[in-house]
Amino acid sequence: MSYVYESNEDSEDTFKQYEIREGIVFLVDVTPSVVVVNEGTSQLYEILAAINDLMSELIITMPKTGIGIYLYNCTTAKDNKVNVKPINSVPHAYKLFGLADLNIHNMKLLNDFLDDHRNGLIDINKAFIPDDPSKKLSGFDPAVLPKLLTKLMGELNKKSKYNLKKVVWFTSNDNPLLGDEKHKESMWRIINDYSQNYYYIDPIFLDKFDPSLGEKLPFDMSIYQDIFINTNYLNNRKRRAQVDDDDDSDGKKKRNDYLSSNSRGFKDLLYDGLSANSNKFKSTTITKQIRASIFRLKEIKRIVFNCNLILSDGEETGGNLGCTVKGYSIYNHESIRRTKHVYPHLEHLKPIYLDTVLIKESLGDPLELPPKHHKKSQRQREEEASVMKGLELPKEKVIYFNDEQVSFMKSSIFDNRMKENNTESLDDNNDEDDNEMKTNVSLSYAPYLKLLGFRDISNFQPYYNLVPPIFVTADLDNGLRSYSLGGGYSNSFKTFSALYQQCLKLKKFALVFGPYKRNATPCLYGMIPSLLTFPSDLRFPEGFLMVRLPWLEDVRSLPNDYIDQGTAYSSSDNELVGKFKELINHFSMDAIEPKEFPNPALNYFYLIMKYNLLQMDITECDLTVEDKLKEILLNNRQLIMNDDTILDLIKDIKLHLVQELNDMPSLVPSNVKKSKLQVQKTFSTENLSPDEIIQSCFKHQDWKQSTVAMLKSFAKLKSIVVDGKTKQAFIDAISNYLEGGI
Repeated sequence: MSYVYESNEDSEDTFKQYEIREGIVFLVDVTPSVVVVNEGTSQLYEILAAINDLMSELIITMPKTGIGIYLYNCTTAKDNKVNVKPINSVPHAYKLFGLADLNIHNMKLLNDFLDDHRNGLIDINKAFIPDDPSKKLSGFDPAVLPKLLTKLMGELNKKSKYNLKKVVWFTSNDNPLLGDEKHKESMWRIINDYSQNYYYIDPIFLDKFDPSLGEKLPFDMSIYQDIFINTNYLNNRKRRAQVDDDDDSDGKKKRNDYLSSNSRGFKDLLYDGLSANSNKFKSTTITKQIRASIFRLKEIKRIVFNCNLILSDGEETGGNLGCTVKGYSIYNHESIRRTKHVYPHLEHLKPIYLDTVLIKESLGDPLELPPKHHKKSQRQREEEASVMKGLELPKEKVIYFNDEQVSFMKSSIFDNRMKENNTESLDDNNDEDDNEMKTNVSLSYAPYLKLLGFRDISNFQPYYNLVPPIFVTADLDNGLRSYSLGGGYSNSFKTFSALYQQCLKLKKFALVFGPYKRNATPCLYGMIPSLLTFPSDLRFPEGFLMVRLPWLEDVRSLPNDYIDQGTAYSSSDNELVGKFKELINHFSMDAIEPKEFPNPALNYFYLIMKYNLLQMDITECDLTVEDKLKEILLNNRQLIMNDDTILDLIKDIKLHLVQELNDMPSLVPSNVKKSKLQVQKTFSTENLSPDEIIQSCFKHQDWKQSTVAMLKSFAKLKSIVVDGKTKQAFIDAISNYLEGGI
């Protein structure tokens, strides 16, 4: 297993980072099954409504995404009230709006269209008359589909600002070409062109219904399997494997050819093909699943890190073995960014740019800074001011670090592995120095992860999960497109696959250590196979879930008594543990889906903005944040009150805990004054003189009953010197006097 490294002399464009900008085209085949009303709604309405909701969410998370909606194989009704535009040179094809960045105009157009349907002003299912392929006089033309796909390719080519382009194709027609071989060959060529340009086509096959009876009909997918599987749609993965296999012979030349296009590498990360075993060809999508299929489009792969996973780095047999991996975030909640001030200009909102001018305090004239001041960076000004990084030590001592030392500490990490230095020096005068330094400490340069060993999956405890896990998979490009690596291990996918399969077979998880980023702190991680974590019926890609495990910083944050006494400090009562287990078994909680718990404040802000910009009626809603929590608590309370077994368990646990608290030894240091620990109790000052009130306040350590006048009078009477004029100063002085005299 060789290690591949690309020198810095190569073109920097190879490692250029790209921003994800998606261009999504929704292509809807308006068939009789799409417009038929089944279970109170139609497939066409569900598609458009889901796209409308998707746009409302994308405008929050990914506002630079492009959306376009196209319909074909239909004609508009004579009393056309739908604002759609026919597509030039393509008969029976329309667009609600073309591919463009998310904007208010398109969102309002689609939202008004759906509102008019809900209010009964128009009927979406009757606004478009489908071309039925089973009827010769319906105007159905099998040439429409190839012409429209060719037209869409031309439009996608013009939209160069999108570096990830998709065509989501909805259809319930299992015979779109009417068996015409000429049109089938045209489709082959078009699909090949799409794959060559990295335009991903995602076909979604809908249920097929009998318009007259409303019964579900069988769907034959053979024509689509013939179109997709027998083209170059799968060559993306095949080409990667070929590059890896030929890497040892003329891999340098092939790799350069493979990296000839800058954007091609980025698209390889997000472009997937279809296989013969794909779920697309196993079953159709029912009406209730349309929304879920569309909302999966916003699930973009977000890369967290790219580093080498070192399996063995020794000099013996089997050394220098590893693979290059990538880590992806599983979920991220919305977060509020810095507010931008904007002002309305025509139909758009433009940002307000602020400029700061320094003026003289006395005259009010602008203060002109020297030209050299503008050219100096923050780092240069810190160097001139002799600002240095340092490490604070006990007794107010500080170790200062220069730039070279700081750079070394950030990029190098000691592995605690000593290695022999067998290099013979040519200078005889340095023999003694060579003998003294036969060994030196090995260093690794971040980012990297090193394999420490394996443990049985039963040893992993869920409460070890301190932060959200990261999904780790192999880097198919062997680190060649990583800015932080500049190159990685060859055949990473094969090595990673072998590691994953063995962990899955033996039901073990891997323990790794290291910093996965240049500026990250080394930590201990557990890499758990995803199939051992998620149930089989949950659709989740195969790979490792990297979970951060407790390490030095976490151990240091434990209480000092626990560190000193160890397990004796946290010895548990088996009887109490058994009762808690019995209590927990009475409750059950579903798995938490983070996407079901959005940021309420942020989403409400965007909801108000949406209603305002789209000129919709604002519906009243309860802004009480605790409503959902109160509902859950009330349901649990009702469950507890209706079950005598649970009530008895809670009563026993409460009595047991109270008894343990009473028997627990005091952890208060012995040097703390007992007078400060006395429990404050209320006492009566009735029929007491001011002097007696002061003494009672001191005895009970409760000075609420005293006043400043009483304290001043008592201090004057006893000739007590008070350092201050506040009530607390008098209390401290009188307390010191009484402690010494009583």
